[in-house]
Amino acid sequence: MKREIKLFDELDRFARGSEITHALGLSFGYDGDLANERLWKPLVEKYGLRHPLVIAGEVGRNVDEGTARWVTVLRAGRKRGVFHPKLVLAVREDAVFVALGSANLTKGGLGQNLELLTPLVFSQDAERPVPKGVLAGILEFLGDVVEGLPVADDSAARVRDVVTQARIVLEELPEAPRRGPDLRFVHSYQASIWGQVCVIHDDDAVEHVLVVSPFLETDADVADEADSLLRHALGGGLPWAARAVVPRMTLCTVLEPNKLAPLPRLALQELGAKVALRTQSFSEEERPLHGKIVVVFGRKRTTMLWGSPNFTNAALLRSVVQGGNVECALVLSAPAAGASMESVHEEFEIDRLFLRHRGALPPAYVAPPPPEVLFEVGEAIYDTRTRVLSVHGVIWSKKVHHIRVSIEAEGVVLHESGRLGVGTFSIPIEDAPLEEEDPETGKRRLRAVSLRIEARSADGRVLDTRIMRYNVRFEEALGIWNNLIIETEVFTADALLAQAATPEQRVAAVDAQIAAWKAARREEKSAPQQHQASLDQFFRQVRAGLDGHWRRLEARKMSRFALRWWSTKLCRSLDSASAGSIDGIRRTYFVARVAEHVARVVSAVADRHDDATAAFAALEPAKLAVALEGVPLASDARHDILDEVWSLRVRVVEMLQERA
Repeated sequence: MKREIKLFDELDRFARGSEITHALGLSFGYDGDLANERLWKPLVEKYGLRHPLVIAGEVGRNVDEGTARWVTVLRAGRKRGVFHPKLVLAVREDAVFVALGSANLTKGGLGQNLELLTPLVFSQDAERPVPKGVLAGILEFLGDVVEGLPVADDSAARVRDVVTQARIVLEELPEAPRRGPDLRFVHSYQASIWGQVCVIHDDDAVEHVLVVSPFLETDADVADEADSLLRHALGGGLPWAARAVVPRMTLCTVLEPNKLAPLPRLALQELGAKVALRTQSFSEEERPLHGKIVVVFGRKRTTMLWGSPNFTNAALLRSVVQGGNVECALVLSAPAAGASMESVHEEFEIDRLFLRHRGALPPAYVAPPPPEVLFEVGEAIYDTRTRVLSVHGVIWSKKVHHIRVSIEAEGVVLHESGRLGVGTFSIPIEDAPLEEEDPETGKRRLRAVSLRIEARSADGRVLDTRIMRYNVRFEEALGIWNNLIIETEVFTADALLAQAATPEQRVAAVDAQIAAWKAARREEKSAPQQHQASLDQFFRQVRAGLDGHWRRLEARKMSRFALRWWSTKLCRSLDSASAGSIDGIRRTYFVARVAEHVARVVSAVADRHDDATAAFAALEPAKLAVALEGVPLASDARHDILDEVWSLRVRVVEMLQERA
């Protein structure tokens, strides 16, 4: 088993010095502070990641968003089953990275547990090409995930944008050579994962099954095959060889003396010698087991499953539509000669990590019946421009009459809704007191408070409660830095327009501006921040920056990914100019040069692509038109120059709108 999980190191190798444009993490639990330190902040500072996204399970005590407001954390609430996948997806130019396995974005998953993690790279020059169907399946799965999120529309749109960006890369990848083992991605939305494994393994006679799982099913009231994955697997759930030797299954799990253990005790007693029960040897490996594997050894082929599912009914035997968990995994099917029982045991160190269990089973753990899930909050999101807090969620029970929102530590009630019905809800709260003045800079700062959101009955009784941090609407991760509401005012023209500006330089510019604010607050003298370049220097930077964009597009043959990257960069610079990072004369010159540049690119796209529809869709012409049109021109410029620039911009905006 993989002894150390170093997710950032894998992403560092993947980036190859390029920007990572998008990143999305799926996790059951979430430790925000640790994930920020080890993953998100380094990606923002080193690779320019603009908008980290996390989708986490609905269990409140297992979801801690931490203090980084520029990480958008969405909760995937469910009435039945749990949201249990573990997956990280990142996109750089012409490549997609996926890390899939058993590790959550938690303290345990990022280093303390014994986990399984598989990094996959989808690119034209990948050393080990992965079948395109694996990435296609992952993106289909993410599409199903986002459809069920009870969150703000723009937050769901950001998740879809990650999927769209990855799909652009996917569609331009060559098909991997059809040789070697068969690798597939599976998930539980439409069909049970166990059923899919059986289809992949086909009718090859099974001789043995190896299972590694920290959590197992518990005894059901009705002990038949429909309620027991263990009985099902050792019965008609697999095409067993007529003379399969005993034991038929090796079951590796965690059994600590004198501690309650979730076990299928009745099934184990009934099956007897058919199951060889092994327990983790903590003297060999002190990290608690959290990795999961199921290996089916057939006479002709070996089929291996690993990922998020434990060996439980909810994870493997039931689909989401049947009330099971949301799970995802990889399945590898290979000739038996190349994946024998001995080689698999050696690869995963089964004989070293797990000892034969002898003696009586540990005391039974009888799980209490799960509480009725009445409602869920997918997101509370705050808009720093309008100062409106919006709470989004879903109500599943008619018992819930209304929702109350308050600040957890202070008991200050922010809102109490009227009667709400079953279904999704969205509650806007104006002038929410979520900001304060930062004493060191005098600027606006977000308060580090949690929200208490209660589902109440008609007579005011609290039926269910969620404690959660709030998200913030933002376009740029550096715009909410150390909880300061900086947005675009901190970005200099140099940082946004110079082609050579690296993510590290942009972070340094932010830190320097914050230091200057602090010095001014202390009434100390400091070197003035060069927020404006000289006119000559500014003109040169604009020309150099736009020429650099053109060369990049030409080198990449106006690919859809390059066009989307170009449009995003240009919109960011236009938005910064609109927010006042440059003065009127510079804005007018900037708009003129950008408009000419956009017209040149649009014409080149039409000439280069026989069917330019997909290419124009990738560059998002409507969004670019809005950004270009939104930059105010200088009222003090010469009228003939102003009229010329105005007319040029109108023509280019109409050109973009025609292709939207």
